[in-house]
Amino acid sequence: MKVLVPQKIVNDIEEKIPNLALLYLTGSRLTKTNNLNSDYDFYAFTISNKKDFVLSDRNKGKTYKGENYEIKCFDITHLFSLLKKTNPNFIEIFFNRPVFADSYFTILSESLYQHRELLSSMDARHFVGSCVGMIKSNLSRISPDKVYHGSGSFGKELFNLIKAYRYGLSVYNNTFLESKVYVRDNTFLENEISNIARYMYIKNTDSYDEELLHLIDPERLYNNLKEKYEGMEIEANFELMDDLIHNTPIFIQD
Repeated sequence: MKVLVPQKIVNDIEEKIPNLALLYLTGSRLTKTNNLNSDYDFYAFTISNKKDFVLSDRNKGKTYKGENYEIKCFDITHLFSLLKKTNPNFIEIFFNRPVFADSYFTILSESLYQHRELLSSMDARHFVGSCVGMIKSNLSRISPDKVYHGSGSFGKELFNLIKAYRYGLSVYNNTFLESKVYVRDNTFLENEISNIARYMYIKNTDSYDEELLHLIDPERLYNNLKEKYEGMEIEANFELMDDLIHNTPIFIQD
């Protein structure tokens, strides 16, 4: 699926990060669950010169902020360690082609996109376990007296909890994850949470809503996925990772 980003933002980022290798959209703009005022969030991967690479003086998570966007910036070598961790919020970015790809990295970026459904299955059990951990974390932040700061809210915590459940269940059942990444207005939730009509209704619920919580029953979702995770065999296959790494440049010759 192609999610568009205003060219003005892309141009601004290219000026801020001249050694940009790949730029990926993430967050609500990626999954089409944004509102009109939502910022654009990105993962940026940069390429070092040979000196910086040898001296290990490489970007390990610098943040850049613009007028209506924010970027988490990493050296390109870190992309592979993030892939190996099979974090659901990272894996989802590859369901959209990069917003920007340097010519050295078009083969890598296209391979990531073509194999997007296989990225989570490199270590499916770890991916599902990460989803269980995300649900547990969301649960700990849902309570009647919880005070949310910044853009946080009861609805967003519940929304992210359901998202983690859907991702984990999809990978456990070996179904297409892409159908869970992109939520459209006419997409209803699975049978487990069919009492609630649409994702966005949940996300836009700012205040603690006990009736909504009762209908979704997040504790049941957590226990259901946790049980499935604990019954999965430990089996990882990183052959795809080897293919992705092969012939990928890791520094630029000065």
